[in-house]
Amino acid sequence: MKHTTLLVALLLTLTVVSAVPDATLQRYDPAPAQPGDVLTLYLSVHNNNQDTTMRNVEVELIPSASIIPEGETNTRIGSITPRSSALVTMNARILAEAPVGEALLRVRVRSDNGEWQERTMRIPTTTQESGLHIVHIERTPAVAVPGTEQTITLTVQNSASSRVREATVQLELTGTPFSPAQGTSRNTIGALSARQSTQTTFMLATAPQASANTYQVPFTMSFLDENGVRQTISDTIGIEVHTPIRTEAYVDNVQWQGEELELSIRVVNKGLSEIKFAQAIIEEQASYTLRAQDKRAYLGNIDTDDWETLRIRLQTSAEEIQVPFSYQFLDAFNNEHEVQTTLRVTVPAQQQSSSAGLWIVLVLLIAGFAFYRYKKKQGKKK
Repeated sequence: MKHTTLLVALLLTLTVVSAVPDATLQRYDPAPAQPGDVLTLYLSVHNNNQDTTMRNVEVELIPSASIIPEGETNTRIGSITPRSSALVTMNARILAEAPVGEALLRVRVRSDNGEWQERTMRIPTTTQESGLHIVHIERTPAVAVPGTEQTITLTVQNSASSRVREATVQLELTGTPFSPAQGTSRNTIGALSARQSTQTTFMLATAPQASANTYQVPFTMSFLDENGVRQTISDTIGIEVHTPIRTEAYVDNVQWQGEELELSIRVVNKGLSEIKFAQAIIEEQASYTLRAQDKRAYLGNIDTDDWETLRIRLQTSAEEIQVPFSYQFLDAFNNEHEVQTTLRVTVPAQQQSSSAGLWIVLVLLIAGFAFYRYKKKQGKKK
C-alpha cells in the first residue's frame, strides 16, 4: 500500500513539474545594451509537454540588482498548445548605476495559477565610450571619375579607454557604382589600444556609366570590446563622382521662310550627366538682322545623349554669315558653365534668287495675257 501511495505521489509530482512553462530571452533592443537603457525584451514562453495544453499562462518580471521592470510587470498569455511557444514583449530598464559587463534579468512563469518558476537571464552591457570612430577620410583623387580608380583611406581611432580586438571595416557597395579594384570591400584592423589610431585603405573602381552625383556609401565597423561583447557601428561616407562636360552646338537645317532665313540650331549633351537650365544667346552682326525675340532662348534641361533644338529667323543678303552663339547651363553639382562658339552658315543660293524668279514668271504671265487680248481685238477689227 505504501508503494502504491508513493508511486501515485511521484506521478502527480511529475505531472505538475511537466506542466510548468519555460521562458527564454530571444533578443532585446537596443543592442548592445548600456546602463540606463530601457530595453524591449522579446521573451519566448515554451510548452515542452507532448500532449498537455497549458492554460492561463503568465509571465512576470522581477526586479534585480541591475534590471527593473518598466511599465507592466505581468503579461497573461492564455493557452499554449503542446510543444509550441508564445512570444511576449515586455520592457525593462538597466539601472544607470549597474556595473558594466553583465546585467541580470529575472523572469518567472506559471500556468493554471500554479507555482511560479523563476528563470535568470544574463544581458551583456557595455559603456557608451566603447567604440571606433572615423576621424579622417582621404580620397585620392579628390573626386571619382567614371571608368577610373580612387583610393579611400580611413583613419580609425579607438575612442574608448580600453583595448578593442578583432576590429574590421566593411564597405557596403551594393546599389552604388563602385566595386573593389584591388582586394575586397572588407578590411581587418585587428586590435587597437585605448586612444590608438590606424589607417585602412580601399581601392575602388567607378563604373564607366556612373552619373555625376554624391553617393553615400554605407560602412560597418565591428569589434570586440573589453568584455568580449561584439559591437557594430554603422555610418556612411560620401564619394563624389564627376563626369566630363561634353556638349556641342551646330546648325542642323537652313531654309528660307519668305524674306527671312530660318536657322535650326541643335545643342547636344554628349556627357554622362544631365545639364540643367540651359539657355542660348545669339548676337547680331552687320551681315544680318535678328528678330528681337530670337536673341535669347531658353532650352531647359538636356539629358545625357539628348539634344534641344531652337529656331531663329534673320534677314540677310550675304552668301555666308557667321553667327556668334553661346549657351549657359548648370551641371549636376550646380556649377555654372558657358560655351561660346561661332556658327558658320552658307546661305542657300537657290533660295536667295527665288523671289526674283517669281517676279519674272508673273511679268511673263501678265505680258502674255496682254498680248493675247491685243491679238484678240485685232481679229475683231478685221
